[in-house]
Amino acid sequence: MPAGISRKPITMYRRTILTSLCMSVLTACASRPPKPPLKPNELRRIGMLPIKQWPDSGGSGQFKRSSNSVLRDGYVPPPITPNMLGMAIGNALRNSKNADLRALSDAVVSTQFDPESTLNRTVQNEFSRRSVQIAAIGDLELAERIHNSFLKGMPTDVDAILDIEILGAGYYAAGGARGYTPSFQISVRIIDAINQGEIVDEFTYEGDDRQSRGDSRYFTTPAGLSQSNLGSFLDNAEYIRAGMTTVFERVAEKLVDDIARVRQRLPRVDK
Repeated sequence: MPAGISRKPITMYRRTILTSLCMSVLTACASRPPKPPLKPNELRRIGMLPIKQWPDSGGSGQFKRSSNSVLRDGYVPPPITPNMLGMAIGNALRNSKNADLRALSDAVVSTQFDPESTLNRTVQNEFSRRSVQIAAIGDLELAERIHNSFLKGMPTDVDAILDIEILGAGYYAAGGARGYTPSFQISVRIIDAINQGEIVDEFTYEGDDRQSRGDSRYFTTPAGLSQSNLGSFLDNAEYIRAGMTTVFERVAEKLVDDIARVRQRLPRVDK
């Protein structure tokens, strides 16, 4: 920069531009029309979608065979070119990991525990026990849209839609003395069908063999459900099915209690 020329005017120009931009943003926000108030919704009529179980993203063996994302193809020989040594090591590690996960998935599937049907049955039993009336929605196309969070164009013959999704249910290798331990995660949304696109409330239920630490939606699985080796899954299949059913019964009790409280406009209980 030539001597005697000050940088001060440039700084002033920059400040002027920034001030103008901020004023433009504020003006745009101020001119935006307010969101219209929600229509009243008494939540008297609630319809329930078929329960959805999503494929696992990897790392655990799922009870449902089609939810296991582990690769089923054979071993891929790594390249032997010296320049591709890194790729060779990566492929070998990946194939070893896939083989371990495939073995765990096969062992878990051998127990024949069905998370979807078990959760549906336990939830329906709890609805009946508490005299909570929930209508079944059999529209599979609608269910698929809502499962993928397209919340417009919903039926108008209900006030809200209950969407229960299993994000994972299986076993993972916990390591050490814990061996293989069960884990699950279940999400629930109550979707406003009067004010379409709005979520009335949502909950997440999960569990494994660790302590819940006071979280009423976290369920500690019995120690006996953890397995020390892959061979014990088939040997203890009946025990695992019975134990997981009992856990899902506890989940259903809390889940239906949450839904009933939402319908009755009672305060949410998180502990």
